[in-house]
Amino acid sequence: MRNTFGILLLGLSVTVHAESGLPSQDIEFIGALQSLRQPEVLARLGQPANVFEVIDQQGKVRSTIWRYEELNTTADGSVYRFTDIDFVGDRIKDVMFSNSPPEQAREERDAPREVCPSEGCHAEPLMPEPGAPG
Repeated sequence: MRNTFGILLLGLSVTVHAESGLPSQDIEFIGALQSLRQPEVLARLGQPANVFEVIDQQGKVRSTIWRYEELNTTADGSVYRFTDIDFVGDRIKDVMFSNSPPEQAREERDAPREVCPSEGCHAEPLMPEPGAPG
């Protein structure tokens, strides 16, 4: 007797970049990209919009970051402005999706912030003291 198994996928769709054959949705993109090396990424995605090199104190390139613009989407279809693929040698180390350039994110992160309001810091107890009204 022969057993036949089938899988019915309802409501699932995968958007694929026509040129690259890679999915555009972020999580699926990472899964498809993880086994590729730098020359294969270049062949599939083409030249990145920007290339950044991380150089150590001896002047040796430690990693290379390729930035693509409007390449990937979230699960709900929103488009990320930037996709950064970080290579060490010709292997992918990290993939990052963002909507603001890293320079802006760095400025926002490093900007001085007021930790406490000008009235001063105070903490409210999470639970009232035993016997306290409340």
